[in-house]
This record gives sequence, structure tokens and C-alpha cells, in this order.
Amino acid sequence: MERINKIRISGLSIASFLMMLSYAIVRPSAESLFLASHGSESLPYVWLFVAAAMLCVLYLYNRLIAVTDLISMAGWVSLASALLFLLLIIAHSARIPYSDYAIYVLKDIYVVILVEIFYMYSNSVFPIKSARWLYGYFGALAAAGSVSGNLLIGYLALEFGTLMALSFTIPILVILWLLSIPFAKSASFGTPLVEHRGGVKMGEAASIARRSSYLLLIMALIFTVQIAVTLIDFQFNGAVESAYPDMDLRTGFMGKVYAFINFATFAMHLMTGPILRLATVPGVLVAIPFILGANVISFIALPTIMVAVVAKSASKIFDYTIFKSSKEILYIPLSYEERTVGKAIVDMFSYRLAKGGASLLLMAVIAVGLVGYVGYLSLLLIIVWLIVALALSVRFRRKVSRREEIMGINYN
Repeated sequence: MERINKIRISGLSIASFLMMLSYAIVRPSAESLFLASHGSESLPYVWLFVAAAMLCVLYLYNRLIAVTDLISMAGWVSLASALLFLLLIIAHSARIPYSDYAIYVLKDIYVVILVEIFYMYSNSVFPIKSARWLYGYFGALAAAGSVSGNLLIGYLALEFGTLMALSFTIPILVILWLLSIPFAKSASFGTPLVEHRGGVKMGEAASIARRSSYLLLIMALIFTVQIAVTLIDFQFNGAVESAYPDMDLRTGFMGKVYAFINFATFAMHLMTGPILRLATVPGVLVAIPFILGANVISFIALPTIMVAVVAKSASKIFDYTIFKSSKEILYIPLSYEERTVGKAIVDMFSYRLAKGGASLLLMAVIAVGLVGYVGYLSLLLIIVWLIVALALSVRFRRKVSRREEIMGINYN
């Protein structure tokens, strides 16, 4: 293995663990602070703020991508996030109104930016042959970081309180920034978008995504997948509520379910390489909606708690592991402009917009009294998901033959 690749893999391994460690500390802290002040009924509003804030972040990202390399950008994002969290913790301590809104928004945005920059860089330096193995490995390290943070946050919250527990993510983000400095010097490939010296304007960025039917198909895939997974999650919560009316028993049961999902996610990450080697990217993209569709049909026919657990677990495990890796590999044969500027529009904004769309859809379903038909709606979305996956698989295979995918042609 070349020395530069050893450096890249080492740096990305540390980054994947630390990013998810920080998020595992931030997420429950920020959500607890928000729910304590505003309640769950205010969640749709803060999700809209997240979507609006993401537009502003995309504007700044597009201005910087032409003059800053990806590793340095990730470092500066880490440092800026650490400083913002510090200021917002001080603001919340001073009881400044809506500081918990700002903490929640920052929680959702900083991790999206870091993860997307992580894969923009990875998609630009690793061929498909390496990516299918490395992305599973990076995912396993990220899962280990998440589990570590999840175990740590309970102790920190009890020992120091939720707000102070949140502050423990600040040194982690500072470490990420410090590590980015030597990593950028030894493993950066510069700023290929030098022709955009003034930065890429939002109109140009949107045009890059809009004129590529391939990117539009990826966007459609993200929308359908995220809404379908949200509806499956809604069905699971309803099934658990019915099966365990006692809150403490329900909490204990859900804890066991999430513990299983975390363990299975870690194991699936380790199997990502062999699965993608045998099934290929198109095979995985098409197989997942078939499996989840079968689970949803089973729940419609037999709406028991265990069937709901299987559907919920499968949706989360596949979404976090082989689907995520396959989706990232779709970007590898594209141009650098499409892998960075186009991907930012497709991934950074679409995920958050899909979450808001799923929320509005559920609110409408509840308002008109059609909760009993959520299973059928989930199945309909999975059928759309399958159609989009088939179309995207055909387009991917036109760009990358099966032999090229297996042999590892480098498109960068």
C-alpha cells in the first residue's frame, strides 16, 4: 500500500470515530434541552429552522469550496462548531431565549457537514474496489464512536448535568481541528475548482445538480428512503406503545431494541465489503427495498410487536450500513464538481428536507385520521424506492461496468 493511502486511511479512521463520538454526546443533550423547554410538539418548527439554516450553510460552503481543500475545511468546521457550542452553552446558562433552538439546529448541521466532507474526500481518493471495503471499516469505527458516546453521556449527564455534558463535545471538536492541520499538509489534493475563485454561487450549485439526471435520481432515492424509514419508525412506536402501556417497561424494551440495532449495525459494517463484493452496488440498492417491503407486508398481515421490531431494525441497520456505503460509491465515477458541489446540494439539504417532509406527512395523516393506513403508505413509498433504485442502478452500470467495479478502476 502506498504511504499516502496509509496516511489517508489512518486519518479518516480517527476522524470517523471522533465525529460520531462527539455527535453521540451532542444529540441526546441537545434534544433533552429542547424537549424540556418546548416539548415534542415544537419539533416540526425546529426542523424547519434546520432546513433554513442548511441553506445558509450551503451558501458558505459553496463560497469556500473553490479556495479551501476539503481536509482544511473539515478542520475549520470543527473549530467553528466548538466555538459556537461554547457560546450557546454560555447563552443557555444566561437564560437567553431560544438558545436551545440554536443548540438543536447546530447539532443537526455540524455533523451533516463533517460527514459529507468526509465522504467527498473519500470518494475523490479511493477507487470503488477500495471504497467498498474501507467504507464498511470506517462505518464500524463510527459505530464504535457512537456506542462509546452513548455509554458516556449517561454518566456525564448524571454527574454534571445535561448542559455541562454537552460541553464535553467541545474538546473532541478541537482535537479534530488540530488533527486536520498535519493531515491536510500530508494528504490533501488541493482545490481542483480553481476556476471558481470567487466561490460557487448557489445558482451554479443548483444548476450542477439540476442538469444531471443521475444526481436527481440520487436525490429522489434519498427522499423516498428517508420518508419510508420515518413511516416504519412511526409504526414501530405505535406498536410499542400498544404492547407496553407502562412507561418504564416500554423504556426498557426500547433500550433492548436499540442495543440490538447498535450491535447489528457494527457487525453489518464489518460485512459491507464482502456483501458489496458479491452483490455489487446495484444489487444492494435493489435488494434492500425488496427486503423492507416484505417486512412491511408482514406487519400489515400480522401487526405484532415482534414483526414491528424486525421491520424497524432492518430499516435502521440497512440505512446506516450497506445502503449508506452503496449510495456514497454512486458518486465515485462523477466529476469532482459533481462529487463536491452537486453532492452538497443533493445530500446536505435533501436529508434534512426529507425529514421535514416526513414530519408534515405524518401530521397530515394524523389530522385526517388515517393512521391505520400508514403501513400501506409505507409500502407505496417502498415501491417508488424500488423503481428509483432500478433506474439508478441502470445509470450506474452505464458509467461503471461490473468488471470495472470488481477490478477497481480509479475514476479520480
